[in-house]
Amino acid sequence: MKNEKRITLYTLTIHKNDVSKDNKKLFDKDYLTKYCRDIFKPNTECYYINHNQDLDNETGEIKEEHIHLVVKFPFNAGKTFTRMKALFPNSHIEECIDFTNGVLYLTHETINAKNENKTLYNRDLVVNVFNSDISKYYDKPILEPFDFDKIEEYILGRHLRTILDFGRVFGYSVIYSKWNIIKDIISALDRETATKPQIEFNEEYTREIYHHGKDND
Repeated sequence: MKNEKRITLYTLTIHKNDVSKDNKKLFDKDYLTKYCRDIFKPNTECYYINHNQDLDNETGEIKEEHIHLVVKFPFNAGKTFTRMKALFPNSHIEECIDFTNGVLYLTHETINAKNENKTLYNRDLVVNVFNSDISKYYDKPILEPFDFDKIEEYILGRHLRTILDFGRVFGYSVIYSKWNIIKDIISALDRETATKPQIEFNEEYTREIYHHGKDND
């Protein structure tokens, strides 16, 4: 596609039983590692892991085996979504907003994954395709868990106003998908506090905006 945006951070999920039989090849560690080395340049960061022990919280059974893969291209050397889809045609592909969280999710070490009691994987199971310095992501400080019931406290009590403010505290990957809803809540509180010097927290009102926003996603 002409003038399509080039993205430098990607996260992929590859399911073994997707439509293309070629997906099954990707579950061979040697094959997938060689494939990534063939299609990406050596100064790319690429990490993946096979999730074969994830549990379904409702049934307690092991979920379908799948691979999580994250890619970080060098600055100004990203690939378009169309190109990535051509390289991994039957995989779920998204832009990765926070690469640290993307790497930590491989082993379920993100705050949200831990709160959801997801299966914790050993870091040794992560395949480091180009032998990059992956330790720099593990050494970063753990971010605070995000609680939507406390959104008014974050805005009024802690003066978090922008996506940068929220992202630094909770992680951009957590905030990104919710930002339009948070902006609406900030605007609503701005209008209310313009006429009221003090405002009581109104969790029911906040949830109403949150669920309305989810319905419109």
